[in-house]
Amino acid sequence: MKTPMKVLTTTGAAMLLSLALSVGMSPASATGSSESKVLPTLHTNQQFIEETRQQSDMDITDIKQVLGFILDALPKKVKVYPTENYYYFSFYWHGYKYAGNLRLAARDRDEGKIHFAYFPAANVSSEDGEMHYKALTAEDGVKVSKKSDLVYEVSFAGKTTTFELNDLSSMKPPAGTVSADESFIGPMMDESGFKFYLIYNNKHKLFHYVLNETEPLPDLFEPMAETPRITIGRRSGFAFYQDRVMKRKILIGVNSTNVIMNNYYDGPFDQLPDNFLKGDELKNAVIASDKSTKGKIDKYLYFINGEGRYLISPYIQYEQPTDLLFFDECAASQGLPDSEYHRCLAVEGGGGEQ
Repeated sequence: MKTPMKVLTTTGAAMLLSLALSVGMSPASATGSSESKVLPTLHTNQQFIEETRQQSDMDITDIKQVLGFILDALPKKVKVYPTENYYYFSFYWHGYKYAGNLRLAARDRDEGKIHFAYFPAANVSSEDGEMHYKALTAEDGVKVSKKSDLVYEVSFAGKTTTFELNDLSSMKPPAGTVSADESFIGPMMDESGFKFYLIYNNKHKLFHYVLNETEPLPDLFEPMAETPRITIGRRSGFAFYQDRVMKRKILIGVNSTNVIMNNYYDGPFDQLPDNFLKGDELKNAVIASDKSTKGKIDKYLYFINGEGRYLISPYIQYEQPTDLLFFDECAASQGLPDSEYHRCLAVEGGGGEQ
């Protein structure tokens, strides 16, 4: 079972908080051209080596000292993309990589609370290490001020940082994306950069993560040789199935290695549309699909007994792409009526505790 405060690793030195080196002068400016060009960001092995070899006076066990370091390193204004409102970071401390997050949770940020967590990141040699976590309030010298519905200021030790949460309120499924048997629960974006529509099938009591294809996609996709209906992202490892009844792609799998590594590509199971929920619609859908949760979860799917949060994962964790073929075998079955088709594209019982 995962902890309520999810902390992710990154997958390489190129994603370190303090290792992002933006090129200061583009070729256009160097030549005096007025033409504006969009160029990539440069990351170097030199930076990686120097960061890992650096010794630090920071006490890694002192939560307030580490918080001060994080906030001092951030610009005055930051953007929180994941819709469960985690702002992720990582850094090296005496050669060991730490990962963590600051979270302005929808259920308690207006009470002046921000969740702070960090721990030694998982890698191929070792699992996640001991977590350092605290829900910080004014009693800890941390002030959380609401400036508007999705903008908050966090002040600590003389430094104020503005956190702009991701406003996806205008993100609606295009025509032909949601069937008459389904409800659109809300828009979401996970830490990989993908945007999804969270859909609930009222007839079959199943959830789907449907890919938002109205914007440029943050990955390159390759179809499986066995069936072009399944495409897999080169970067993310996310596997999607091309629905033959509706105009959409449904997430059917994430690579199990990414789940083990607890990185940005471990799936959207815990990045729900917290800021855009309509009453108890999500809660009621979960209870309808899993009756064991009745009376045990709140609006945001937190267990009332404090033991974590309910997860929505109607897809598989695959080791080999061929593990995904059973979706197609079911969906391509001879004589399968359209009314039963979408049962093939979700794993029943795809939920559980975090």
